[in-house]
Amino acid sequence: MRPYAAPALGLLWAASSAGGEVFTFASELTLVTPDMGSSGPAGAIRRTAGAVDDPFGGTRIAASVEAVLRPPHRPVTLAAVGVVISDGWDGDSPAQLARAIEKLRRSVHRLVWLNPRAGWAGYRPDVAALQAALPHCDAHLPAGTVNELVHSVALLTAEEMPASPCTAMTRAAL
Repeated sequence: MRPYAAPALGLLWAASSAGGEVFTFASELTLVTPDMGSSGPAGAIRRTAGAVDDPFGGTRIAASVEAVLRPPHRPVTLAAVGVVISDGWDGDSPAQLARAIEKLRRSVHRLVWLNPRAGWAGYRPDVAALQAALPHCDAHLPAGTVNELVHSVALLTAEEMPASPCTAMTRAAL
């Protein structure tokens, strides 16, 4: 995920500017909304990098989603659009992730998984964690390029999501 961190944080800066709560996760969940600030995405990326412990030390998606659903965070998920930005590689068990994502989905208006690898030619969501999580998501969209991120944001703000939920869209489909 390292090559995709800066563009993803730029997107998250925009979300925080619109009033959204922003968390990052690697081996632990970190609330980074206060680090987003108003000085633009470049400043947010610098501040967030300093706020996150162990940013590239492995990923525990399930534990992080579970943490978002517990106080003090749970109220921020109600009626929100939940967005997970990850390639799906997870150190937690697929069953734990499925339970956490299912619970998150019940707490939000819409749940979208943005995946930097989903736009690659021949991509298939073969990672066990993704296979466990995607049935609980409204969409699984590519997020590896600026164009893919822009397209995904347009879909997030649309009245309806793509007709085939949780199907990776390829560049050809964009």
